[in-house]
Amino acid sequence: RYEIPSAIIGRPHSIWLSQGVQSKHANNILTDGGFEVWTDTTTLTNYAATTLDVLQETAATSPKNFAVFRDGYSARCQSQTGNVGTLLQTISSPGTYSGQRISLSIWVYCLTASVVSARLTVNGTVTLGTAASGGLHTGTGWELLTVSVDSLVTITTLTAGVSVVSTATDNTEFYVDEAICVVGPTQEPEEYGELVHNWEYIPQ
Repeated sequence: RYEIPSAIIGRPHSIWLSQGVQSKHANNILTDGGFEVWTDTTTLTNYAATTLDVLQETAATSPKNFAVFRDGYSARCQSQTGNVGTLLQTISSPGTYSGQRISLSIWVYCLTASVVSARLTVNGTVTLGTAASGGLHTGTGWELLTVSVDSLVTITTLTAGVSVVSTATDNTEFYVDEAICVVGPTQEPEEYGELVHNWEYIPQ
């Protein structure tokens, strides 16, 4: 059973199920885009948290833990009052990507709108995802946040991840999983999904 997104009015024409692009894609420049590698239950090995509390969230069944998007773990994050919180990875050898478009997509689960956004920082200049570009979370559960930057000059520093606004209340909770950062195309090509047969539409 799947809930139909509110943007779809009435009965769908057809339904396709797709795995989407996974963080293990060969062109992902992030190390551990799946948030699977932890030093301990409060420290991600390849990411740095600033004014943000991070805890390891573990996948489970019976019942299923929907706070993990894919594989074994996700990052459970809690905001801190009065500070911009970040969970970022520093990209090694960023000069390799100078003069190219850098695009980040990251899955975030949150029930508070306009608090969490995708973030790229090139040479100290911060670019945050906006509502218009699909990079600012609207508080509806799992959402794919995206942000892109055209690097017109030589890159000396590059970080990628998520940012939390300073006006967030203390302990605002959200979960982060499956991040993909690519250089050149806006998004990696995806395979066709599987066409679902013999389904029934039930209006709410």
